[in-house]
Amino acid sequence: MMDVGLNPDIITGVSCGGYAAYMAYGGHERAEIIEWFHVSRSHFKRKPLMRFLPPWDIMANTVQHESRPFLVSQDTFINSGLKHFYVGYTDLKTKTFLVEDITKIDDPRKAYRVIMKSSMIPFVTHHAPHLDGAVDGGFLRAQFPSRHEVSQRWLIGHKTSLHPKRNRDKGVYDRVIDLTINILNPIACTSRQIGVGYDLGYRQGVEIAEKFLKDYSLDLVS
Repeated sequence: MMDVGLNPDIITGVSCGGYAAYMAYGGHERAEIIEWFHVSRSHFKRKPLMRFLPPWDIMANTVQHESRPFLVSQDTFINSGLKHFYVGYTDLKTKTFLVEDITKIDDPRKAYRVIMKSSMIPFVTHHAPHLDGAVDGGFLRAQFPSRHEVSQRWLIGHKTSLHPKRNRDKGVYDRVIDLTINILNPIACTSRQIGVGYDLGYRQGVEIAEKFLKDYSLDLVS
């Protein structure tokens, strides 16, 4: 969507939705994203039994260290045109759904930690409590709209049992867009499969943007 000139002012993301936006609006190219999956896959497959035995990586320090080359600065998000990037996660201490705006966090490591809070289920980085007592945001909320007044609200995702009530969503969002996916577990896929999945998602993004521009008779491409 960015490549055809259609950029949102605000993004809200939970779990993999937060990661997808982090990669896209963090300026990562196709090769970098596939490499990130390589790093993640290696972590998950390396000594899998050790993930369940002491000493546990309670605060996910290993994951954060391995992800360091892919960290995104606050300026990068702002230069992408984002005014806000809200990420939601489940707080174990209060059993509530919390939201942070990572465009307001000037330390890339702390911003990435929020992404991890939203997207890491306990057994991935070892046992809860971890990441300051936070786990996957999808446990409480599959998606959430921003509180700002905007001209258009879009929900982009794929149908799962977590959010089947599309009639309810249509009352909140101007457009509910269900993507076609061919990867159920990216960590278990081959590099070729990840590349095919990336290209499929890219084509759908272009189609979504071009349809919007046509419907509203807009020409945002110079």
